[in-house]
Amino acid sequence: DDEDRDVYEVDESDDEDDEESSENSRRGVEDDDDDDDSLCDRVIQFLQEKKNLHELSLKACKAYLRKHGLRVSGNKAVCVKRMQEHWRIKDGKAEILYPRSSFVINCTGDVCKGDVVLFTQKVYGSFDKVTRNGKLLGHRTVAGRVVKESYGAAKQQHTFTVEVLWSKGMKKLPALFPLLVKGRNLYRLKTYRQVNDKQIFPYS
Repeated sequence: DDEDRDVYEVDESDDEDDEESSENSRRGVEDDDDDDDSLCDRVIQFLQEKKNLHELSLKACKAYLRKHGLRVSGNKAVCVKRMQEHWRIKDGKAEILYPRSSFVINCTGDVCKGDVVLFTQKVYGSFDKVTRNGKLLGHRTVAGRVVKESYGAAKQQHTFTVEVLWSKGMKKLPALFPLLVKGRNLYRLKTYRQVNDKQIFPYS
């Protein structure tokens, strides 16, 4: 079977780099001499003491995200929201917030950005891309939020980036791990999704 490999994705833009430079300029040079570990510790202190995360620099926010293997794309507001979500679910609370029983809609080709989905995938110990074969280790169930979708015209291939909320089974993934899944694979994995606001209030 043509299964996806787990990969990280970093999607930066010039605008975000400009914002980071501008943000650090406004805050002076307080972060210039700090490495990622020091900046990450500062963020954790803010989280533990429930301080206003928007007082942190964008550089510090991205240091925390990098330290935990999370996506670093987006402006400071986006990064702060991602840090808050990670802090909230990192200790295994995600399955309580997103229980298996809440995934009730069978996806048949209509997954889109923003959907919270549940699927089971095969996990391989090694995978040969040439022969398309590998040693099957077991299966992993993943609940996650679709944060990006793209379409490759050359290969006519639809790909989703899913931020993992929780996972069970072989090789569990950390909270908010960015997992790439090909569209054709997602739809054959018996994927289910939660009901979204548009389905509850279609005319709102």
